[in-house]
Amino acid sequence: MSSDEIDRLNDHIIEIYNNQIGGVIRINTNMEDLERAISVITTTIANCEKAKGNFSDGTAQHSLLRNRIKALNISRSLLSGDKTVNHTSKDLREALPPVVSIISKARKAQSKYEKGTTQFNRFEPLIQAMLISKAYIEQRLCDANL
Repeated sequence: MSSDEIDRLNDHIIEIYNNQIGGVIRINTNMEDLERAISVITTTIANCEKAKGNFSDGTAQHSLLRNRIKALNISRSLLSGDKTVNHTSKDLREALPPVVSIISKARKAQSKYEKGTTQFNRFEPLIQAMLISKAYIEQRLCDANL
């Protein structure tokens, strides 16, 4: 599948509609997409936790991983529909940059490989999960501003 085809598919999987009545945003994902995204996020959290142990507290790498883990935990709770966790608008705003950073870095890494190769394709689940996460965070932020 070409990058353009993947982008078009992304547009169909994750469409954010800004409904003029009440400003509600709807995200079109199915349960399979959400389960896959939650699984990828859970694995990424575990990998970040493991990597965080390699850096001293207070270093840039440690802070980056701490912020990334917090953002991924917020993403996972939103995607799983966990009603027991109440995220503040501040938490949600702070979660967006790490998620956007993951998307950017994964796309940059993906671009180093030829489309259709195993190396190229291995980044797709992470990119998809982060795009869904970003949409859910933005939706929650929009809901908080109503």
